[in-house]
Amino acid sequence: MATKTPPPAADQITASFKELSDSAARLNAVSDEFAKAVAPIEAALKRLNLGVSAWYAYYAPKPDEDGDYWERRIGYAKVGGKWGLALATVSGNVSYPDDHVEQWPFNDAPRWMRVEAIDHVPALLQELVKEANSTASELSKKIGVARELSVTITALSKDMDGRR
Repeated sequence: MATKTPPPAADQITASFKELSDSAARLNAVSDEFAKAVAPIEAALKRLNLGVSAWYAYYAPKPDEDGDYWERRIGYAKVGGKWGLALATVSGNVSYPDDHVEQWPFNDAPRWMRVEAIDHVPALLQELVKEANSTASELSKKIGVARELSVTITALSKDMDGRR
């Protein structure tokens, strides 16, 4: 017959909960300071008005023997309708085309992910440079097409206005 463990004494529970309360207050205060330290980075990126997103996978081990993979990313993207720093987890299987992606604005992500990801901001900046340059190049190539479309549609619009 197994012996039963007696329930913890009320004073032990009281002491543990008080200690937890103190720990939570410290954690929340430090987390707020961390968010304040990150805010200028995000504000500076927003002022650039990039309008392009980029992601850097800072943790991406090779798929396991079944083809399952997972990674963690830091990015600059539109999440929840707002541009800003973001974190994401991505998982899936190499045999199936659909990834499972979960994204958060940076300061809404789990705390452990924020701690892990902050060191990778410089690599993210390099990804943003690549994406901004690539997008600028593609836009530049399409200016002629956009102008031709504008001329044609404007002429058609004026012609239709004259027929009314």
